[in-house]
Amino acid sequence: MIVWIGMFVFIVGVKALMQDLDTQKKRKTYLIIVGLALALLFALRGENYGGVYDLRVYMDFFEETATTAWGDLFADSDFEVGFVVLNKLLSLLSHNRRTIIVFHAFFCIYSVCRFIYKNTDEVFWAFLFFFSLGNMGFFLTGLRQAIAICVCLFAVEKAKKKKLISFALVTLIAYSIHRSALVFAVMYLLLKMDLFKRNKKMIILPIILMMIFSSQIIGFGQMLSDEVLAAETATFSFNGIVPILIYALTIIGQIILVKTKKQSEKDPPTEHKDPYIGFSMTAMGLGLYFLRFYNMALERISFYFLQGAPVGLADVVGYLKHERIGRVFELIIIVLCFLLFWHRLDGASYADYVFFWRKQI
Repeated sequence: MIVWIGMFVFIVGVKALMQDLDTQKKRKTYLIIVGLALALLFALRGENYGGVYDLRVYMDFFEETATTAWGDLFADSDFEVGFVVLNKLLSLLSHNRRTIIVFHAFFCIYSVCRFIYKNTDEVFWAFLFFFSLGNMGFFLTGLRQAIAICVCLFAVEKAKKKKLISFALVTLIAYSIHRSALVFAVMYLLLKMDLFKRNKKMIILPIILMMIFSSQIIGFGQMLSDEVLAAETATFSFNGIVPILIYALTIIGQIILVKTKKQSEKDPPTEHKDPYIGFSMTAMGLGLYFLRFYNMALERISFYFLQGAPVGLADVVGYLKHERIGRVFELIIIVLCFLLFWHRLDGASYADYVFFWRKQI
């Protein structure tokens, strides 16, 4: 646990040393420093944690793939074609069984940092929220799906530029790694529908539709997910309610932020940053996350969209910090993030960090 708390302090400490991240160069430098540190923690962690052995499964699979001929790769594999090919390609670089873990670490953290850099100027807040709201914890406990999610983050940039074919190809790559990525195809429609951009309140429509057609969505999720959905029914709990409140406040804050700034199509956001990304992804993620109370497996699927929540919330907090309250507000948010992160560590399978060279049970 001390390692993760140390990382939290490092994220805040680097920001304090760099002070205001008011240029693109400073923002990029900040993300490189904290991103590299977090990627190293991902890469150096032990293969067993909290009685969870999925890392060992993936490492064993990598080792087996490395010594298997191309013609025999897909004979007995239960994994998707893209994930099998990825393992084989990585084995051409190294046969060390930890290669897949190192790839997961650096690819995922790079993808997140790139996504943050391209979609918000509030990079400190976005990275802090990614670390403390649960996104990072999900990456630690779902290696294959985390890789697919991060491939989808590249698809977002294609959707922003209305490049349908490129978006479809990138999404298909993600689907070939984890079939649940198919759900991300709706992202292109969200970014293309001017109705939601003109009136952000209308984003509640797909959330309502998801609630109405929840049984059909659960069935679709069963087809996409590796989880046995019937055995994964959730109950209302603190762990489930708090994220919903945070995501809901993010959406409300985004609506108020845009209204306050009086943005219009005559006064569009800069090409580099699109405030609609965090908003639309959070709204879709929230709709799916609600369905966790019907079935926990849908919570995992919601994380394809909830990667936008740190960006959307960062924009809201950044605006309030600069325009309304200032440093006191900044300190309060940091403390709240720490308390939430501390609560999440309590009982988390990854809480007791162990470096891979230490003896593990």
